Amino acid sequence: MHILVIEGNADHRKVLSQTLGRARGPCPRCVLPVTFEVETVETSEEAERRLRVGEYDFVILDLCEDAGSEVQTLVPLMESKNIPYVFYTNAEVKTKVPVLRKPAEAMRLDLATRVCDYYHSFMKSHQKV
Repeated sequence: MHILVIEGNADHRKVLSQTLGRARGPCPRCVLPVTFEVETVETSEEAERRLRVGEYDFVILDLCEDAGSEVQTLVPLMESKNIPYVFYTNAEVKTKVPVLRKPAEAMRLDLATRVCDYYHSFMKSHQKV
């Protein structure tokens, strides 16, 4: 699975990249082998450039105070390309978009499973009947 991580904090980018980059084994949902190829960017502008030209299976976005530009530009772009995504935050938020909590130790251990869950849920809900 080719994942793009958009995270302004260098330490969080490193944790996400290393955690997902080491994940190996069967997908908990479909039992197919799972490995993650992770690319990281610091800004939504860089993410937009990569999303326009690259092929990604999943996107993780940092949900921060200035997330307005991400929501206005990146979400429509990802939805038009049918790319599943999840926001990543340490704040309690009430939103309709999927959100992962950062970076609790227990969540790090379960990150690959959570990404697979979001991916499969998205694909199932966006199937063409």
